[in-house]
Amino acid sequence: MKNKHISVIILQYNHSNYTLDCLRSVKKWFNAYNLTYDIVLIDNGSDQEHKDAIIEFQHKELPISILFNETNTGFGPAMNQGMNSVKDRCDFVLLLNNDACVTRATIFSMVQCAESDEKIAVVGAKILKPNSTFVHHTGVTFEKGEIVDRYIRSFDSVTPKYFQEERLWINGCCMLIKTSIIKQFGVFDDEFAPAYFEEADYCIRLRKAGYRIIYNPLAKVYHHQRITSSAITGMNEIFYKNWEKLNERHSQWWINNPFKEVTPRVNIIMPAYNAEKTIERTLQSIEKQTYQDFKIIVVDDGSTDKTEEIVKNYQELFKSKYQDRNSQEAGPVHLERDNGIMYIKIKNSGQSNARNAAISFIEPNCKYIAYCDADDIWRPEHLEQMIMFLENNKDYSLVCHKVNPINEKGEPLESFGI
Repeated sequence: MKNKHISVIILQYNHSNYTLDCLRSVKKWFNAYNLTYDIVLIDNGSDQEHKDAIIEFQHKELPISILFNETNTGFGPAMNQGMNSVKDRCDFVLLLNNDACVTRATIFSMVQCAESDEKIAVVGAKILKPNSTFVHHTGVTFEKGEIVDRYIRSFDSVTPKYFQEERLWINGCCMLIKTSIIKQFGVFDDEFAPAYFEEADYCIRLRKAGYRIIYNPLAKVYHHQRITSSAITGMNEIFYKNWEKLNERHSQWWINNPFKEVTPRVNIIMPAYNAEKTIERTLQSIEKQTYQDFKIIVVDDGSTDKTEEIVKNYQELFKSKYQDRNSQEAGPVHLERDNGIMYIKIKNSGQSNARNAAISFIEPNCKYIAYCDADDIWRPEHLEQMIMFLENNKDYSLVCHKVNPINEKGEPLESFGI
């Protein structure tokens, strides 16, 4: 990142109170990392009071560049105006909505991600709702015949913290683009003006050319969503019109080029024998994993206590949790996630045989098997960190971890750690 210059393009149409919050978040966190940057604010025909607020910020807080448009030209054309004005003086362009605020690691982690591979063209962020941990957008993939946002309506605490993923496109409210890409491929297509799906069209064109679009969960952005567009009549009609246009251009390509693997599937094998005192805490710890692409296979080794009752209660809990989330829609973008618990009961034959019995029930799309005893408690990042190690170290086939012993109440024992 040394000596890299980032140009930040922010678009405003009224609502200067949000713009000021956005600008101050950029100033705070870019300065914290001593980054070389400049800000270009494009005022898209705002009322005078909102223009004045930005001019006052320019004079008193930070010397930004301001481009004033007489009328509202729309999101795409205005962002194009900004990109064309900076492409000869910077290494990266960050497009940022005026109702979005960056956080501590946003830009540093995005640039670091972009520099990790010359084929990465665009990096997106984890978009959260303000003052909450509710995930609004992480970019989309095409899986099992649908356009999918894998983490929409999830909570930040149960989505990957570090695991970077491929995307078909990412949300334009915060996207980092290499300047070399802008010089080679140009800017957004004005056919999508005034707004919606111009960033999707751009990302897909880049993927068709062999470049990568990456979602980076370390980059968190709080976004108020549709502050500007909600005040403009006819935007719903424009949304669906542009969605149809995107489909006409690219749907055959994304159907023929589906994502083979966004996150590798994990099956968690859990042998259990008379585990009524511990298995509930174990299942709770798995439910809270930041890495959620898993299915649990519980093999009951002939228990005579309430193990079966507890597991079956959790089967219903998992089923209800993910069905409720899957049933919600976000326009054309759907969530599909098949997390659940498979329960198998066998005659008592020992832990090893119970584990082996689960093998025949492994899912065809499973890439990794994780063993979890019915008295284990996993930290939230446990599964994600092990998967990341194996994905980043292809010569390894197995990974283990430190064990800290606990008693039946979950309290740590001081004796030793393995």
